[in-house]
Amino acid sequence: MKIKSLTLDNFKSYKKIKINCDDKFNIIIGPNNIGKSTIIEAILLWEACLTLFIQDKSHKKLHVGYKDRYLTFKDLFFIRIANDSDIFNLTRKKASISFEIQIGDEILNLGFNINKPESIKNSYFKINYRESRTDFNRLTELLNERNILLSNFIFIYQTKPISQITLDEPFYNNAQILKKISLAKSNQLVRNKILKTQKKNSNVNERFEVLEKKIENVTGKKFQIRSRNRNANDDEYVRIGIIEGSKKEVEISLMGSGFLQIVEIFSTLQFIQNRENCINLVLIDEPDSHIHSNLQVDMLNELQKEENIQSFVITHNDRLIDTILEEGNVLFINEELKGIGTIDPIDKENYCIIKEELADKLNSFAINEEKDFYVLSEDEDLNFIENYLLINGFNLDNTEIISYYGCDNIGGAIAIGRYVQNKIPNAKIIVHRDQDYLDTEELEKHKGQIEGAGFIFYQTTGVDVESEFINPQHINYLYNDISLERANELINLATDQSEEKSIDKLLKKKALKKESGYKFIKLYYENKERYRYGKKVLGVLNGLIQQEIGENCNLLRHSSFIENEILKNTIEIEVEI
Repeated sequence: MKIKSLTLDNFKSYKKIKINCDDKFNIIIGPNNIGKSTIIEAILLWEACLTLFIQDKSHKKLHVGYKDRYLTFKDLFFIRIANDSDIFNLTRKKASISFEIQIGDEILNLGFNINKPESIKNSYFKINYRESRTDFNRLTELLNERNILLSNFIFIYQTKPISQITLDEPFYNNAQILKKISLAKSNQLVRNKILKTQKKNSNVNERFEVLEKKIENVTGKKFQIRSRNRNANDDEYVRIGIIEGSKKEVEISLMGSGFLQIVEIFSTLQFIQNRENCINLVLIDEPDSHIHSNLQVDMLNELQKEENIQSFVITHNDRLIDTILEEGNVLFINEELKGIGTIDPIDKENYCIIKEELADKLNSFAINEEKDFYVLSEDEDLNFIENYLLINGFNLDNTEIISYYGCDNIGGAIAIGRYVQNKIPNAKIIVHRDQDYLDTEELEKHKGQIEGAGFIFYQTTGVDVESEFINPQHINYLYNDISLERANELINLATDQSEEKSIDKLLKKKALKKESGYKFIKLYYENKERYRYGKKVLGVLNGLIQQEIGENCNLLRHSSFIENEILKNTIEIEVEI
């Protein structure tokens, strides 16, 4: 089970936004007061709404969704609002929060509506799930099939900065620990959670070794944890000692706030990891507060190793982006993306592009909203892509071509595509990406990102779109006097004459000099057709053909030999519709 997306409608600073989530780890970043913590508040409010509808006796059924149930204003202690109207963005009548949750192969859209009474102020909110009744009914069926109670299918743990812990902490049972964690009072039971991580029937040096290893991975120092209760059945308070290296043992309450924060987080994760067949959400708001920036790096990397957990970390610290693993798990929020209405997970490379260049790019072009097709091209000069679209059956009167040059990264292309989609919901959006000098894994990653965003992905067969016109059958079709064999000879000759520029282009893309770029030079010679610089080769080829035929050459014309199946199918499907 996992959360695929979160949608907020008219909630606090969000007019309407859909946030697509990474399955395991999400780091939410953006400027101050942009609404990062609002995402955590929305998650906690959704959980409060669900709890409100769970029937007390069996915990296997929900109260009917078309009837309102009530949350008091005081119940929303976890949301920063001064008045009940603060929960709404524009209209002060209704907000909604929806989770898209995957259970097995099924995806359910589970949303709650939040309304406030007209006449009574700061008293209560009316909650229902009218539009999601079918999916909530299906949820109960799926959970019953798996023998999972509604009260156990999602568990949300929120960590908050800890500056100190009390000296006297009573013993708690598992139910009491879970209850306090759910109420964001996890800092009141650090010792109890530590006890729950110990191995049974092990010697004193191995009892807490899993937690000790995690602390070492984050801090770079060895710590030993010791339970100092002689009789847990009779003692009133939990006693935990900490030994750092060869130093003397101290009571855990005397340790620094950064250490306490790390122990608090990982002892909780180890405690809740045993909860299987459910969604375990971990919400970490501003780890910057009490943990040194160097330790934050290691803490986030360690956090990403956790299994059976979906994490959301909120920060305004750009430096933490460099710690993210090479997956798309950065949720960057700014005013431009809020206006687009969709936040997609991106990797750290795309984050830099979107943050620095997207705003200027979105403000630099006006979109004709009367077109059916919108082609986003990475090229600055759109002449070749225009010709290639014509060859594949596109009508330029019905097609808008938008250059995302200068923001030429897949994350930037997706964000611009979302911008177009937000303005024209029924638009067919095609993203053009050159193969360039990317390897197969990189190309597949880009394809997955584009298609995952719901767009059509067109990828060139060579380094650039000019390469599409370098085809012997195409030349033979346009100029019958040039045989297929001769066309191949001319292409090879043009390729050889452009070799130096092709290799220079390849090495420049890889940021290498010839002395250190041997393996890429070898790659070029092994597959010249794939790695030749199409723009330069095509220019030389045009000159060679012109000498051959004694007249001007134009290869930017139609033949079936250079058609692209994806682009052709896009047009044909539209015509059939």
